[in-house]
Amino acid sequence: MIIESAVMDTMCIKHLLKGLPLSNLRNVWFQPDGVPPHKVSSVQQYIRDAFQQQVIGYGGCVVWPPGSPDLNSLDIFLWGCIKRRVYATPPQTLQELRNHITDARASVSPAISYNVQREVQSRV
Repeated sequence: MIIESAVMDTMCIKHLLKGLPLSNLRNVWFQPDGVPPHKVSSVQQYIRDAFQQQVIGYGGCVVWPPGSPDLNSLDIFLWGCIKRRVYATPPQTLQELRNHITDARASVSPAISYNVQREVQSRV
């Protein structure tokens, strides 16, 4: 599983990781998107502590340019699809934004998720 920072902020990541069994954490990678907050030393330290050697891109052990189109179907397609749904009706509060994101992600069909995964695999 690759967690893209464009989809989740650091606090959401902390909450997500807390609920995962240790065996699953071995398969989680973090891919920061290069936005300025991810370059702050305290955030960099948190990311290194949480993901250790499983960071792709800025500050990680696997060098990867942010927004790289060759393998990043999540950024190119899926996030755009989710973003359109999230902002179809602009959220008025942070909780409403969270709800919109959760609802938009839940509305992505298994077929779309499979196609995105297949696209990434074909590019690899």
